[in-house]
Amino acid sequence: MKQVASDRRRPPAAVFWLALVMLAVAACTPVSGVTRVDTDPTAKRHFQGDPSTAAPGTLLSSSPDPTVDVRINRAHASATRISFRSTDGTTGRATSVTGVVFTPQAAPPPQGWLVVAFGPPVAGISADCAPSQHPDLLGNGATVEFLLQQGYLVVMPDYQREGSTGHPYLEPTSMGYNMIDAVRAARQLAPGAGDRWAAYGIAEGGEAAWAAAELAPAYGQGLTLVASATLDPTVDLSALPALALTDGLDPEQRWTMLYAANALSQQVGDFRLDDYVRGSARQNNALLISCGDLRDRATVGARISPADIRPADTVAAQRMSDVLRARSLSGQFPAAQVPILVIVGAADPAVRTDWTAAVVQSACARGEQITYVYRVGEGRDDLNQRPALTWLAHQFTGGAVEQSGRPADGTRCNGS
Repeated sequence: MKQVASDRRRPPAAVFWLALVMLAVAACTPVSGVTRVDTDPTAKRHFQGDPSTAAPGTLLSSSPDPTVDVRINRAHASATRISFRSTDGTTGRATSVTGVVFTPQAAPPPQGWLVVAFGPPVAGISADCAPSQHPDLLGNGATVEFLLQQGYLVVMPDYQREGSTGHPYLEPTSMGYNMIDAVRAARQLAPGAGDRWAAYGIAEGGEAAWAAAELAPAYGQGLTLVASATLDPTVDLSALPALALTDGLDPEQRWTMLYAANALSQQVGDFRLDDYVRGSARQNNALLISCGDLRDRATVGARISPADIRPADTVAAQRMSDVLRARSLSGQFPAAQVPILVIVGAADPAVRTDWTAAVVQSACARGEQITYVYRVGEGRDDLNQRPALTWLAHQFTGGAVEQSGRPADGTRCNGS
């Protein structure tokens, strides 16, 4: 009898591997309704096998995060750190990405929780800049709370290689894949998650959310993307190097230029960091792109002069501009098949609204359904998210949008 009990606790190896294969297939197989994975979102979990052979979106590990931002508890949700399999957008290789899943404590509705993949803004490109590694989520707790208050299950990816060896800054393919695969992983973690989801992002996360909408038809099989909401998205920064060459960058744009120069020097073979970063910025480069001591970083960053972050010459400026343009969302993917909301703040010091407007115009010409909203007197840090949340709820339900929440000052193209 004891031997029989032991056999029941330990299934044959063939059954074990079959279960893993079925789980991997489920991540990419079209399904409807609630994910059928029998697991507790707060339990620890670790993938048994070679992660590089797992299907995109496979949940590799999970562990509860009791130290997360107090606002998550206030929203009656639990937080679970995860890692999951995704895809490098430039090489096609398998990657392991980290993130956090925020699961409502209330029972899911009959069709499962609606899922929102939240793309956070990038606070730095070093390994320690993964929001999941910080109790305050690097300032993203308020947005997560807003989304949880709407009843969504929320997953926030750290993006490729954040939390390990770096981040492919402004590279939309990898970031879009990460958003889609984060939803797949969240559904494996939480049994009550449905297959309908939306992308929601701010700044670089807005680029990720928009890219996810354009990549979903080819990459997002098994999921039903409903809409994408982007706030101050960094969709085309190819004009930055020319501005830097004439000392035309404001302090916020210098940070963006610094991150871009560092990322490209790591990812593009003939791209030299010293052609763009020098002086105090070069001496303190490791501190400035990291998130270990944000107070010290801010102090040092305030002393950076325009000459510290500037292309060496017009050739260097053009080189960087060409790479950034190739990474922009100006038509490199097929047109999205779901509505997209784009909200920009006129007071955003980092991303000029005319840059975003040009991408919106191009996307409209390609047939995308876009609502474009221009907010006077608001910037990235104080952009009102309520209209975006109302718009998102409307896309999920198909119901009428209350006038108080409608982005009434927005323009629309192609019936969005």
